[in-house]
Amino acid sequence: QFLASHGLSRAKAHYWWRVIFSEREKARLMGPDLIRACEGYSPFDTFDAWFGRVEGASFLDRTLFVDIKTWLQDDTLVKVDRMSMANSLEVRSPFLDHRLVEFCARLPTAAKIDGRRQKVILKDRMRGRLPRQILARAKRGFNAPTRRLGRNRINRDVAGSLFNPDFRLDPKTEDVTFKSFSLAILDIWLGLFAEYQHSGNWK
Repeated sequence: QFLASHGLSRAKAHYWWRVIFSEREKARLMGPDLIRACEGYSPFDTFDAWFGRVEGASFLDRTLFVDIKTWLQDDTLVKVDRMSMANSLEVRSPFLDHRLVEFCARLPTAAKIDGRRQKVILKDRMRGRLPRQILARAKRGFNAPTRRLGRNRINRDVAGSLFNPDFRLDPKTEDVTFKSFSLAILDIWLGLFAEYQHSGNWK
């Protein structure tokens, strides 16, 4: 994923980390009707517009701002809220207190990242309060266990004219974890929509 962003602008390279299907893959996955309906639309335009709002800031601060306005509020926080509430839990994110966010936004870059050392001010403040192994341990992802739920194609019965049922993922040539999970969710949604069109009810 990192190497595939070579040659892109800095803004597009940052956006590339959020991409699951490449433009070429989407062209093979989408049917002619959907391709026509999406003509002239690019998801990057949303990212680019937010980048444009903070042109005078450092690149790090611009990417943090864009992440807050896109990935954080439209993806991560939505998933956490829905899944926690579905299990009768109320999640709190103390680092997202607006006063703390505003304070951190005004900090110089060196207080946030210094070479390969990340979260500088937080780790400095917690030194002596948290065990050294906690402060020094590598960053870990927080991904859902989706591998077993994935599918390598869309069900032909629900693909309709919007998607190409002959599209296939090949787990022998790449890690298809996120792609296969996306196809599984899309397949479920298309099935629900097909049922709604048939009966008028969402099930």
